[in-house]
Amino acid sequence: EYEAKVKTPGETFEQALSAKLTKLTGAPVCGKTFRIHRDVRFSKDKTPYNVHLRMAFREEDAAQRGEMGCAAAYMLSIEADRITLGGGSFEFPGTMLDRLRAAIADDKTGNALDKLLAKYQADGMRMEEPELKRVPAPYAADHPRGNLLRRKTISIWRDLAAKDATGMKDPVAACAGHFKALIPLNRWLADL
Repeated sequence: EYEAKVKTPGETFEQALSAKLTKLTGAPVCGKTFRIHRDVRFSKDKTPYNVHLRMAFREEDAAQRGEMGCAAAYMLSIEADRITLGGGSFEFPGTMLDRLRAAIADDKTGNALDKLLAKYQADGMRMEEPELKRVPAPYAADHPRGNLLRRKTISIWRDLAAKDATGMKDPVAACAGHFKALIPLNRWLADL
């Protein structure tokens, strides 16, 4: 039942959305569907399966550049009550985090990121809370972009209620349209 109703249609959707993103970004985009099995080794909840379908899409050049963990991605999560679309980078390993913070601290590149994220939030997108409570050294505690410097990831999300998603005439085009708005963020991150 999983193969017929989730995995196969999900893979077909992933391929169609990868092709659409390739046209939008002008670069080859590869998609990945996450596995159904949960990692329960260290979890109190031993439920063996995920009850969502999640996919990530990355421009192939960005994914192959340097440290894989920092490659910006477009994310899609299909759940029973909502669809979540997002973009950004979800891990900055080693020196990449230092480069991110230096770019945020720089007035030119940091202001560009700050304005971009403010525009997304004004459009109804959300960001998670920063991971750190304080601005890390060597940056001043009152740095004008201290809220961004306290982050270990840069990602932004749009949640759609299931009822809004089920009425989509062309789900691939609708998701691609949401991702199109995130191209400037992912390009900013790819330039680190």
